[in-house]
Amino acid sequence: MAAPLRLAVVPMLAPTAPRLTHLTKSFVETVMISVRDYYQRQSSGRANWSYEVFDWYRMPIPQVEFEKLGPGLGDRALPLLARDISLNASQFTHFAFILDHEGVGQGGAWFPQLDQIKYLHIGAPDLSPSLLEHELGHMFGLGHANLDLFPSAPAEYEDYFCVMGSTGVYGFADKAISFKSDFGDPDWFLCTQCGTAFRERAGDVSLCPGAPPGTAGHRADPELNYNPRHEPPTSSSDEESSWRLCGNCGAIFYHGAADHGHCPVGGGHKPSTDGTPSLILRYGSPPIKAERGNWQQCVKCRVLYKTDAAGRRCTVTVPTAEHEPVPAGHVYVLPIDGDNNLSGPGFCAPMLEAAGWLDPAVHGADIGAQLVNRPGSTEVELMWLRGVPAAGPVQALVYAYAEGLAAGRIYVEFRGAGGDDDVKLPQSSPGTSGWVLVHVQQPGNQAHLLARLSSVTGASAYVQYADLHVRVIAEPSFNRVRLGITSGARAGWPAQHLTSKTVLQELSEVRPAIASGTAYVALAWTGTDDHLNSAISADGGRTFAPKMHPVEKSGNPPSLAGGDLYIAWTGIDKRLNVGELFGVFAMGGPVTLPETSDFGPALARDRDGKLFLAWTGEDNSLNMTLSTDDGWTWIGKETFGLKSNGRPALASDPTQDRMFLAWRTEEDLQAAEVKLRIDEDMPEGSPGRYAIALGEILTPNEISEDAPSLAVHDHRFYLGWTGTDETLNLSGPMFTPALPAKRVLAPERSENDIDLTAHEDTVVVGWTGTDETLNVGIMDMGSRGRRLDDLQTGATHMVALPTTTGVSFQTGSMIGGSRRVRILNRHRTARAEVDLWAMFDRGLELQLEKNHGGATLELTYGPTDDAAVPALGLDLTQGGADRLRVNISQLGGAGLNIDAWLVTQSRISIATSYVSVRGPVDFLFVDFDQDLLSNVDRLILKFEVFRSTAEKPTLVIDSIEARGPADG
Repeated sequence: MAAPLRLAVVPMLAPTAPRLTHLTKSFVETVMISVRDYYQRQSSGRANWSYEVFDWYRMPIPQVEFEKLGPGLGDRALPLLARDISLNASQFTHFAFILDHEGVGQGGAWFPQLDQIKYLHIGAPDLSPSLLEHELGHMFGLGHANLDLFPSAPAEYEDYFCVMGSTGVYGFADKAISFKSDFGDPDWFLCTQCGTAFRERAGDVSLCPGAPPGTAGHRADPELNYNPRHEPPTSSSDEESSWRLCGNCGAIFYHGAADHGHCPVGGGHKPSTDGTPSLILRYGSPPIKAERGNWQQCVKCRVLYKTDAAGRRCTVTVPTAEHEPVPAGHVYVLPIDGDNNLSGPGFCAPMLEAAGWLDPAVHGADIGAQLVNRPGSTEVELMWLRGVPAAGPVQALVYAYAEGLAAGRIYVEFRGAGGDDDVKLPQSSPGTSGWVLVHVQQPGNQAHLLARLSSVTGASAYVQYADLHVRVIAEPSFNRVRLGITSGARAGWPAQHLTSKTVLQELSEVRPAIASGTAYVALAWTGTDDHLNSAISADGGRTFAPKMHPVEKSGNPPSLAGGDLYIAWTGIDKRLNVGELFGVFAMGGPVTLPETSDFGPALARDRDGKLFLAWTGEDNSLNMTLSTDDGWTWIGKETFGLKSNGRPALASDPTQDRMFLAWRTEEDLQAAEVKLRIDEDMPEGSPGRYAIALGEILTPNEISEDAPSLAVHDHRFYLGWTGTDETLNLSGPMFTPALPAKRVLAPERSENDIDLTAHEDTVVVGWTGTDETLNVGIMDMGSRGRRLDDLQTGATHMVALPTTTGVSFQTGSMIGGSRRVRILNRHRTARAEVDLWAMFDRGLELQLEKNHGGATLELTYGPTDDAAVPALGLDLTQGGADRLRVNISQLGGAGLNIDAWLVTQSRISIATSYVSVRGPVDFLFVDFDQDLLSNVDRLILKFEVFRSTAEKPTLVIDSIEARGPADG
């Protein structure tokens, strides 16, 4: 058992700065009792810790010194605490300072911020059980619970199901704690008619000067409950006292003026005699997180009113009927009711295990053996996870786990609203409170939430990067769930060998470059006479047309970028060159850059058409630059603090707007994602507008004496290289949480590096044989099935006004030749827009205004009630498909439920998937009625979008397909 942890809790005041709260030692003790009980419940008594709360302590040092301490507060305070209050630091392992003074930061933070955390700083205005539950989790060695948004960075804290994620979203109010009177006076609201701040259940609130004719009474904006502070313990120069509650009309008015204004009841306002204290308002600075601004005093009636309220009707109607501010008066901010009594939710399974409280051998089911040898399947029955089960002779399984399916351990757990700490979990579907959660373990005892689905029977989710399918078989009782979990043949795994190979009657001493477009595969190489050559294939790289032989020369391999075909190379003088290949491979340009290299460059193009060039400098530095005008000018050069020993490689996935750079340092292959920062204030094309940076450096644990190569197939990145034994190697998918598959393309050999490109459902490989002949090989990526709608035809633009429905019909290359788009806007005030512009290659896009409540997008293929369209007669299993796939290329600021409906004249079969990240969403055919799959009359996809973050909700659907797994 680990040594016990001992926490000293010290409420602390600044030397002279005013306080922000009225918190007492007894209230801090009340919070700590709540936290103690929470850890007792969650760990079932296994959390080995204790604490002691000390009284408020004012630091006896100059205020200027105090303000400069920052992270050094703890080391400075301990000797003083020992001297003044006999705090023996040797008796404690950790120290929590509850800081109550002007300028204190929000939330909590540990110092030093390394493995040896010791001092916790918490701002008193933010003190709550849930905040301390989260921060003390770090004391037990736990990291954060995040929401996986691969391929984007994870959303830190946004696993709402775990206290190590976002505290309070699914937290509950601890009824044993009432902070409101200690932070301020609760239950004030904005009246939407007169714009004043009034208190319900106080005075005659039925009298509102802004009430419509025939009605009476203030009308509260229910969104916010304001909580103005009492007179503070200490004064501040930017705060004003003497604000009181009117006992007649319930409004807040200024009691410090010579007159008391005009009350709707008649005469001046009168301070309430119900014991409500005098209130204080802050002014002169912007509102912080728990405040709202734009409040002023009305010079006519003396109430506090909001200047941007929809209604601002004043009791005094002359000279105007609206409130008028005091000339040169203050602009105030008003605090809103905080979350200071929130606790929970509980810990997720990976956190409970990392803390040592959940025992895998006792509480968990190891399902890895049944799933790691793909394809695999298993069933498991789980009890509700509500912390660690109490000790007893029989222990129920509360989670399942598996190794070898992804880069970290996979966890599956069952949670539901109830118990002591999860009472505020929302319903997962109407009438169902249970959730099935899938996490992946991350370094530093962190966890990423990969999937969440309802526990209702039949619900399912596809966890794409572990290629797992989780399905609810049954709920034997309200607190149990039976799951079926399958691991498919890894989607995107390359085949074991090349399916075809072409040997060209051309020679080169260096590897060729290869790239692809919609209808071609292009090859470029440096001949033995140092001239550049290029040729094109119209059949995916199986045969090539006669070569073009331009005058440019190079001693190194060139590089190609597909789409509108571009070529880059180093000249005989080592300078970098870029040109465009067009027509019958005539050369456009070229443009010669001043940069030089001993190796060939790398070239790629992003979704917006920008060209990116990477190269190794003569000092072995790694460099990048970009062009926004098709290669004519180059800006934003960045030299990274990294060394490269050869030609780098670039690959871009335009649909997901991702790009990776790979290079070799000594014999080690390395890679990183290319990040582009844009300064919107700088004009397009100016040098300062773009800044190129690299993300985390990834090491694939492969070695080579030659340069690496990269390609993108089906939104997945693949790495190619020549081994030290001259074998040709391919590994992927790379840069995902899943484990890649490595293929050795025996019996092929090369003394140079190789190049890759993706074309349709293949990866095409180019290399020079040991006899210097050019070789092109094709690897089948095993994709089966067909594309039902590429969302490239049938342009549309729709606007759905608030609470309305819009319908549009398009025709084109989609299945059945037509598509009906229906948008239902659920929001009261904001509109929703749907766009499909084929020229921008963006798919079907749904955009909602910021803070939008949500909308439903419905795509229908086949007959509808309002259109005479023939039945599809669709066989979804044609071509070996085993799943319906929806490719989501963008999902921002929103959560998404997708319902897939297969309809015949007499039957309907529905499958549902919850989506929180962009990427492929798979509905396996085993989740549908099997009798419908071969003759579907109508296909309906419903996308229910709801806001999950403060971002503007956006959904882009790239394509809809019937697909099969890759050959394993």
